[in-house]
Amino acid sequence: MPRTDELPASLAELAYRESLELSPSRFDIDSGRLLAVLDQAIAEAHERTRQEAERATAKASSRHRVIWHRPRVIATTIGAAVIIVGFAVAIILLFGASGGPNVSVRWSYTMGPFSTSPVVAGGTVYVDNGNVYALDAATGHLRWLRSGHTTGGGAFASDPAVADGSIYVGSYDDKIYALDAAIGQTRWSHTTGYLVTSGPAVAYGSIYVGSWDRKVYALDAATGHLRWSYTTGNSVQSSPVVAYNTVYIGSNDKKVYALDTATGHLRWSYTTGNWVVSRPAVMNRTVYVGDINGIVYALDAVTGHLRWSYTTGGKIQSAPAVAGGIVYLGSWDRRLYALNTES
Repeated sequence: MPRTDELPASLAELAYRESLELSPSRFDIDSGRLLAVLDQAIAEAHERTRQEAERATAKASSRHRVIWHRPRVIATTIGAAVIIVGFAVAIILLFGASGGPNVSVRWSYTMGPFSTSPVVAGGTVYVDNGNVYALDAATGHLRWLRSGHTTGGGAFASDPAVADGSIYVGSYDDKIYALDAAIGQTRWSHTTGYLVTSGPAVAYGSIYVGSWDRKVYALDAATGHLRWSYTTGNSVQSSPVVAYNTVYIGSNDKKVYALDTATGHLRWSYTTGNWVVSRPAVMNRTVYVGDINGIVYALDAVTGHLRWSYTTGGKIQSAPAVAGGIVYLGSWDRRLYALNTES
């Protein structure tokens, strides 16, 4: 999600003002005022999109694979809902068939700024902003809160993952934690050599995660015991994805790695132009991932060979999403891109 300084000024100002006024026990946002600001921001974005699309079309060559791009991303669509994150308030709006906001704010919960992605499981929304929150998905009511300060060394620091009644999350105290999803108590923790801001992936009874100590770890999901580790050439901030019995993950050594899930043995690596902090996406035996130079790569999932690449106007930190033969991803050039997966 964008930071407030990347949003249209009116929306950023409103988000900041609302964040100061709201408290965790108060859900009385002026939805009419908010929707009016959003309508104006969306209209302005549509006009910019039309103008930039005309310019892009004029410059496009036959080898370009951009289907469309939209500047100033202000929302991320999940099913029928849109989640907009301001300075300290998350707002869920229902969208009608026309694509415009037409109903109401379902609920909001103020917890301070955060840049990690929430995960929903078993009717509960889990969010990490240094503390881990468990919120009722239907009402927004707090089910439990696990303070990052209780770890003894620092705040929680990654996208959470949920599986088999546990929440797996990294921390600034150099550990990966397994928390009880029902009450938030620690089931186990495993100490790495440095910060863990990589979001864990769960598969085959293992937790796969990177650390700033340059390593990728495979831990037993039930006990936290080390199964294997693989050392890259720099810190690992990228989050892994697991497919085809392979862990795909980036590193700040400018490489994308494919590691055997059972042994950690290197299947292949591909050298990009800069740090890879983006979480890869895998579809139809192709790995899609971006680097800090703003280049998105399509790599053969089995061999690591480059199928194609496309350069955006800013660095890429977000994870691509793939559906219907299109790769969707955001860039620091303030655009959301839709790229054709075909070469």
